[in-house]
Amino acid sequence: MKYKNLFIWGPNPLNNRLLARHIHSFSGITPKCLVEFGDCSENDFSPGNLFFCDCDKADPALYCRKLHRNGFSLNESPAIALLNVSPDLDLIEEIKHHSIQGIFYASDHFDLIEKGIKKILDGEYWLSREMLVKSLQSVRVNADKVRDLPATSQLTVREREILRFIAAGLSNQAIAERIFISPNTVKTHISNIYKKIDATNRVQAILWATECLPITATPQGEAPSEAQTLLHYFLNGDGRNQGD
Repeated sequence: MKYKNLFIWGPNPLNNRLLARHIHSFSGITPKCLVEFGDCSENDFSPGNLFFCDCDKADPALYCRKLHRNGFSLNESPAIALLNVSPDLDLIEEIKHHSIQGIFYASDHFDLIEKGIKKILDGEYWLSREMLVKSLQSVRVNADKVRDLPATSQLTVREREILRFIAAGLSNQAIAERIFISPNTVKTHISNIYKKIDATNRVQAILWATECLPITATPQGEAPSEAQTLLHYFLNGDGRNQGD
């Protein structure tokens, strides 16, 4: 499992405990249940932790603001999965500025929620197609801000190659096999890429790549559009809709 500790934060203690018990049944990890913000300790905000936040009676943005404390970067904040989200809410700003790993809607079937939680625990993302499309549109609307990011010239040839593979949907293992280096070396390159483009996760890196990285031929010899490059990773790789 990717995360050191799991937390379930929500206003209903019974629901929290039931979900914690179910997560333990397939992960072996028992999440700590929280009702009030004051139940959190300083160590709970470690970046290696994951919070499942019940948004049934609370604003998702409120959870995000509290977990991403003032003065701290995304790398210094815990990951977030939002539960019982209203499908009418626009969470694009939260996705762009907070470490959101997944969004589960109030209408989602429990089997789908379980599948998504398992993927998140493995370090993947769980976001809907619609949310991804909106994220891409948001990047285009704010193109001037995106252009202020570090220039692609700061990336080495190898880093640009790996970033294109990431945008095309390849996992770290697949990238390693494709360019004949170790997975650990791939991780090191990705860490350096994130620092240079001011990204903290694959979502932000892909969004950056669609606007700032010149598109060249893919391994299959095709040059995808910006939208195809971004969505391919989620729809055919780690996205919420894989296998749905």
